[in-house]
Amino acid sequence: MAKRVPSTRVAEKFGGDEQAIRRHWRYHVDAERKVALGEGREVSGFDAERLIKERSERLHENLVYYAKKMNRAIDNLEAGGDYTTAVKYWQHLLKAWELEAKYLGELQQYSQTVNLNILSHPTYVEMRSKLIEALGRFPEARRHVARELEAVENEHARVVDAEFKEAAGADDP
Repeated sequence: MAKRVPSTRVAEKFGGDEQAIRRHWRYHVDAERKVALGEGREVSGFDAERLIKERSERLHENLVYYAKKMNRAIDNLEAGGDYTTAVKYWQHLLKAWELEAKYLGELQQYSQTVNLNILSHPTYVEMRSKLIEALGRFPEARRHVARELEAVENEHARVVDAEFKEAAGADDP
C-alpha cells in the first residue's frame, strides 16, 4: 500500500479482508514505517515489545473507559429496577475484564468455569422481596409466584449441591 498498491490487490494476494487491510494500514502502521516503505527503504528496528506495550496500553485504556460506561449503565438499570438487564451488563463487563486480564497475561490460558449463584446475590434477594411485596394486594398471585420462585431456587440448590459434591469427589448423594 505504501507503493500505491490498491488494498483490493493486497487482499487478493494475502487472502485478507479489504476493509481490514485499510484499517490496519491507517491505524496500526506508524508514519515512519509508511514513509520508509514508500521510499523502498528496508524497514528495520521492529520492536515487538514496544508494539505489545502500546497495544496493551490502548486496550487497557479502552477497557477502563468501557468499564466506567458499563458501571454507570448498571447503576441506572438497578436504580430503575431493571435487574435482569443489569445482570446481563455485569456479564458483559466480566467478559471485558477477562479479556483484559488474558491480554495482559494475568490469567492462565486454560479453560475456566465461573459459576455465579445469582440466588444469593443481594440484588436478586432484594428483587425477590420487592416482587412478593408488590403482589401483596393479590394474595393468590403472591402465593403462586412465591411457590414458583421457591421451586426454581430449590432446584438450583439441588444442582449446585450435586456439582459441588462431584467437584469435591464425593460419591454420596
